[in-house]
Amino acid sequence: MSIDALDADKIRQRLEQEDQAYRLRTGENDLPPAAMRFRVIGECGIEEFVRGGERTREVLETAVRDAGKPIERFEDALDFGCGCGRVVRAFRKHASRLRLHATDVDREAIGWCRENLTFAEFQVNAGKPPLPYGEGQFDLVWAISVFTHLDEERQFAWLSELQRILRPGGFLLATVYGRPSWESSSVFWQDKSPEFVRQIEARGFHFANTGSDDDLFPDTFPDWYQMTWHTRDYVEREWARYFDIRLYRPQGMLGDQDLIVAERTGRQP
Repeated sequence: MSIDALDADKIRQRLEQEDQAYRLRTGENDLPPAAMRFRVIGECGIEEFVRGGERTREVLETAVRDAGKPIERFEDALDFGCGCGRVVRAFRKHASRLRLHATDVDREAIGWCRENLTFAEFQVNAGKPPLPYGEGQFDLVWAISVFTHLDEERQFAWLSELQRILRPGGFLLATVYGRPSWESSSVFWQDKSPEFVRQIEARGFHFANTGSDDDLFPDTFPDWYQMTWHTRDYVEREWARYFDIRLYRPQGMLGDQDLIVAERTGRQP
């Protein structure tokens, strides 16, 4: 259920008060403002924001290790869809040996990251490729809750672009809303109907305009940024045009989204 603007303002004020108390207690100042976090990830307190980034980093490190390549073997990493830096901030512990880059369509968030998270290089990207990076520039890319919001055409365009900027043997880690998500009683979007169920079971992919926050955040998300669900069969079939799927973990991203580890090969889509 969507919340109205008055409730949102009250939430932001409470989060800002909690932020101030956290900064005084910890001395940490490189934390994005409550309004920026709220716009991107909803009602998230600052401690939850920091802890969530650390837990996501741990999940990603475990996944690449289980796929055969520990984090210490990577040299150049990209956070694709970094938002206001929750995950890349957690990778700062590796910044002395892992060159960190991050990009997002949110120009305001990228501006904040550039000023405050100086251990990484940040870029604004458009809604469609290309990215401002060279071919084979990275050996590790993660895209957390990106393909959960793209239609099929954009999905394939970005898979092709991420294949381009990954060097052979490089890993893409991505998340999708899988079967547990769209079957859950907690995910009743406007579009969840018998036709929704038939389409995703038949095709393995469904993109829907849920409109849940259109009134609350009218200028935040572009029209193409909506909600997407995948099945495992679809990912293993269609994404294999671009990558070798090394690992697929249902609800592997903190019990919410399915986690995929894909390796860049020499094939062309």
